[in-house]
Amino acid sequence: EPVRGEAYNRAIRLQDRKALTEILDPKGVFVDGNGKVMDAKAYLGTFVDPKMRYKTSGGKVASLRIFGDTATEIGTYAATGTFAGKPFAWKLAYTTVWVNRDGEWRISSEHSTPIVGKP
Repeated sequence: EPVRGEAYNRAIRLQDRKALTEILDPKGVFVDGNGKVMDAKAYLGTFVDPKMRYKTSGGKVASLRIFGDTATEIGTYAATGTFAGKPFAWKLAYTTVWVNRDGEWRISSEHSTPIVGKP
């Protein structure tokens, strides 16, 4: 089952390059909260940037639907920490597409949008 969200959030918070590499599909396409479209390598780099330090990181799944070897997940994500010594606090809405290849659920696509005000 593609309920690897907890593992994904933990890997982000810990900046675990190995775990993130196993979760992100190398052929995936991703859009960050600033609207930048990138491949898996570039997206991975945003999480493991040495200037980034997460204090908190977590998500809340609103919907998870499975269609054979594909699943869609919609939810919200929040994180706090510092980037280059400056504090940040993010609130994002996201859509994630999971694909099951060879028995492993991986993120094939993800799109994040900043939440301004109360969701």
